[in-house]
Amino acid sequence: MSALWLAIDTATDVASVAVGSAEHIAAVRSIHGARQHAAQIVSLIQQVLAVAKLRLGQITGIIVGDGPGSFTGLRIGWAAAKGIAHDGELPLVAIPSLLGAAHAAHGETAGPVVACFDALRGQVFGAMYEFADPGYPSSIRQPILIVAAGHDELVSTPAIGQFAVRLRAGSHLVIAGSRHEILMEKDHYRQQFWAAFDAFVPGSPLFG
Repeated sequence: MSALWLAIDTATDVASVAVGSAEHIAAVRSIHGARQHAAQIVSLIQQVLAVAKLRLGQITGIIVGDGPGSFTGLRIGWAAAKGIAHDGELPLVAIPSLLGAAHAAHGETAGPVVACFDALRGQVFGAMYEFADPGYPSSIRQPILIVAAGHDELVSTPAIGQFAVRLRAGSHLVIAGSRHEILMEKDHYRQQFWAAFDAFVPGSPLFG
């Protein structure tokens, strides 16, 4: 069963709560009016869980919208998220609210998405995002060997893994303990890389 996440965003005049997994949104509720956020956020969370027929004990993580937006609104969302995460000893992940809005608007369309929030006094908060086509990795026919460093501080090793598992003809290796520049690492790290390389090339449809 996929991990179930409870998401809370109170950065703008609209407070929203959702619950679901990466594949499916089980329930969403929202209210308009910043003055209602503090009084209604707990009720929104309860409504979402009730609609989804879930209990807090079934939630595996909390997501909170991290703005930009109203300082007071952000405090309300963070307080609710941290309280639930602390009580349930759950992981808490902060995501830019503009990123969430852009991803929701993205759908299946190609190209960049610009998200904007009203910052009042004639100002706006804005950001541009471009989302990768989730079907792209499986369309690659060229055999690929991906070697990732287990202790990489520049590139996300989990993101590399998520990309690799979608490849039609890909091999994926994480060298535990290695840093970003694998071929400039100690011998036992480099030896693992070259062993994987030598094993991959002869077995490739292009070379076998």
